[in-house]
Amino acid sequence: MLLPNLTRKHLVVLLTGACFSLLLIALSLSDSITLSPQRLYNYYGGGTAETSIANGVPLRIMTLGASVCRGDVSNGTLGFRKPLREKLVSMGNKVNMVGSARVGEFIDNDVEAHGGNRVDQVHDWATYSVPLTKPNLFLINVGSNDCLQKWDTPNYHVRLSNFITFLLEQSPGGTVVLSTLLTNTVPNTEPCILDINEQIRALAAHLREQGTRIVLAEMHDQFVPEGDTLERPHPGNITPDGTHPDDAGYAMMAKIFYQGILEADRHGFITRAIDNGVAEDGEAGREFREEERLPGQVEGLTETA
Repeated sequence: MLLPNLTRKHLVVLLTGACFSLLLIALSLSDSITLSPQRLYNYYGGGTAETSIANGVPLRIMTLGASVCRGDVSNGTLGFRKPLREKLVSMGNKVNMVGSARVGEFIDNDVEAHGGNRVDQVHDWATYSVPLTKPNLFLINVGSNDCLQKWDTPNYHVRLSNFITFLLEQSPGGTVVLSTLLTNTVPNTEPCILDINEQIRALAAHLREQGTRIVLAEMHDQFVPEGDTLERPHPGNITPDGTHPDDAGYAMMAKIFYQGILEADRHGFITRAIDNGVAEDGEAGREFREEERLPGQVEGLTETA
């Protein structure tokens, strides 16, 4: 049966009023639901909502490697560490970068990276710093110098495996984000880089099968995982020395490491670091400086009973 025009108009008014009332109720409830600008952007279809890593667990990060991990050749020697740290802090995590060296023009610039070092040499440095700091997150990019020095490269994977085993024995709750090596433009070096990268991928897969908390961060521009839209440093991003990326390349590395950390979080790998007196915030109460400490010296560590 058709309703009279007047009745239909009344229904429209009533429905409109009801919708408006529901909107007012929703707005009143929103006082208890604070949306950040990023979340508002994501809410309206701007992207995937971002939350803190591992429900906000403080991240005690040790970056291990050589001059690329130091950030050599980049402006301010910020490398990938500074932008990566800023991203993690913006997500709501406290971050403390740890290591025996301080490199780069930013406050929390601790790192376990030393120019010209091979994987076995970085391992040697770690024997002092890892037992003291016990990170819950290790970022590894090491091996270019094994190639450049032609240092028993067929057995690189053995040295790397021993290195990772040591790290996780000393810090049992740790997670490893292991990266492949960047493309290299030093003459006759790229074939070795490609070979070592194959060793890295195979080792990462093997360790994952064994239950190790490890994820692979693919840095080489010729091996972008299917569905991955992140840029990789390509030969045009490599500086004239043939090994180090430019600032744009370092920024790409930061995003790839961040993606690896997200993957580790999705697998539930990242847990709270052991309470051993190392500060949760690497910037708290500190000033900028650069130095390389003696073995066994780690700033910010206090003795615990």
